[in-house]
Amino acid sequence: MKQWEKAINTEYNNLVKNNVIEWVDKSPKNKSAVSGKVVYKEKLDEDRNFKKYYIYVVARGFLQIPSEDFTETFALVAKFAMLWIFLALVVYLD
Repeated sequence: MKQWEKAINTEYNNLVKNNVIEWVDKSPKNKSAVSGKVVYKEKLDEDRNFKKYYIYVVARGFLQIPSEDFTETFALVAKFAMLWIFLALVVYLD
């Protein structure tokens, strides 16, 4: 089990280093926090031989209730100006 502990510590340290996780007090008390889940995987190489133990943490956001747990959503969208710039670069660089 030491190999799984090492994988857990590696994943946690990566989350902290990349400012992805923050421990906070649950407030207000009548609201529910988004729970998470830890997924354990054994990574394999292209020949299906064991490569390393891998763990990742996922948020269970599907449990949130709109307008109760959140009021805004965000979706990354491309603007037409960026599309024109990209196409101009493609043409310019051939």
